[in-house]
Amino acid sequence: MVLLLGFSSAISHAQVPGYKYQAKITPEGKAFVVVAQPDAQSAYVGVIGNGNVIEVLQKKDEWLEVVLSFGKKGWVQYLPTGIDWQWDFISLGAVVKPEPASSPSHPAESPSLPPPQRSEQREGGYDELLQRILALEKRVQALEAKALVAAAPSSAAPVYVIPKPSATEIDEAVRAYLKREVPISWVGNLMGGENARVDLVEVAAMGIYNEQNKYWPMRLRCIGDCTLRDPFNPGRVVTFDRVGEFVLYKDDYGKWKAELKGVLFQ
Repeated sequence: MVLLLGFSSAISHAQVPGYKYQAKITPEGKAFVVVAQPDAQSAYVGVIGNGNVIEVLQKKDEWLEVVLSFGKKGWVQYLPTGIDWQWDFISLGAVVKPEPASSPSHPAESPSLPPPQRSEQREGGYDELLQRILALEKRVQALEAKALVAAAPSSAAPVYVIPKPSATEIDEAVRAYLKREVPISWVGNLMGGENARVDLVEVAAMGIYNEQNKYWPMRLRCIGDCTLRDPFNPGRVVTFDRVGEFVLYKDDYGKWKAELKGVLFQ
């Protein structure tokens, strides 16, 4: 399984370890998926949305190790895909780390590569902009926490959020669903399809957990083929390459299930 991360030939602008970057994604509903290890089957860590700030730690093959704005580390894969959206990283400057007091003085060394630039130079410098962004994020988090405490009754029951499914669990649940049925709009036939053979499931975007209905909404791209249910075309096989709005939830036995729904991200 491959995690959908973006489509751009400009990844060379985000290969300098020790620099911070701000993600620019078009359209804004898209997001990068971050996993724990440089492996598409690794556990889910989080996402990088439009405007989020990350620090690049190292580059390993087609993976970048990054630090997210809330401090967690993870890996993003930057192989190009065919999805119709674009992204880029805009440099916010080098990460400044204090030198130990007892360390001997050494002449300053220039980095082997200059900081990448994709936008016009602005007044004030990138370090100042980064500090403002981080301060704004902290204020937003504090206000959200304060609002939740004020709105919750003192006797309210605790809210339990089911952890996000892993990449493997998403893949298995979607394949099982498409094995039973394939939507009419995906095959262009009023009878729909069944017995899908899925070649690829890609995570295009992940929504916010729905606590009331206990599911994770996500936008997934599915590629494969299936058999039509149409009795006038017995045994006919058609291919599909579609992006659908899915919900993933756990059944009574704790197994992840997937269902194709309508518009979930508006």
